[in-house]
Amino acid sequence: MKALKGWERGDPFHVRLASKLSEAFKRKPLKLKLEESVYRLNTVKSRLDEFADKLEKKDKEYLEKCIGASSAGDKARAEIYANECSEIRKMLRLIVGSKLALEQAALRLETVREFGELASIMPSVSKLVKSIRGRLEGVLPEVSYELETVDKTLSGILFEVGEVSPGAELEVKPASKEAEEILKAANLLAEQRDKERLPSLPSSADEASHHDL
Repeated sequence: MKALKGWERGDPFHVRLASKLSEAFKRKPLKLKLEESVYRLNTVKSRLDEFADKLEKKDKEYLEKCIGASSAGDKARAEIYANECSEIRKMLRLIVGSKLALEQAALRLETVREFGELASIMPSVSKLVKSIRGRLEGVLPEVSYELETVDKTLSGILFEVGEVSPGAELEVKPASKEAEEILKAANLLAEQRDKERLPSLPSSADEASHHDL
């Protein structure tokens, strides 16, 4: 990582970043960038809500067909619908987990916007957005593209307040670990909501779907 221009190397990273961000917050454009990022994250979260609703409706449709086929003794057809339900539920957990993590990212950016001295959380938010963008890239490319815009904005803010060379990687291990912990917690909560909101598959079809996974 290239040296940060004009920074005292004796101070911790978050102290140096906080000092730079405190100075930059006196300039209105920085707050506008944060507001734009918060707005984009909330917009993405709303789109994920809509997509999750569609997945739940499709899951309900396939579950009813699975139960119908199972009741009619059509084991093969029941397994087909069970497998589809299983795939839908995996995608739903991914969507819900990502939505919860994005919500936390937006809340943290709002905190930064209101209290500029809390600059130590900026790198963790940037890392979190990068992680969510990567997770959704193959599922919802248009959402991933929107998050890429947010990611670039956050990187620009870090560059502006920290005078980091373009393209330089910020080695902030605690922030990276924190972002991973947020994603893990969001995934666990998504799994819990999955169990609470979605009915169980018929026992025979459920076993078949797990076997295929």
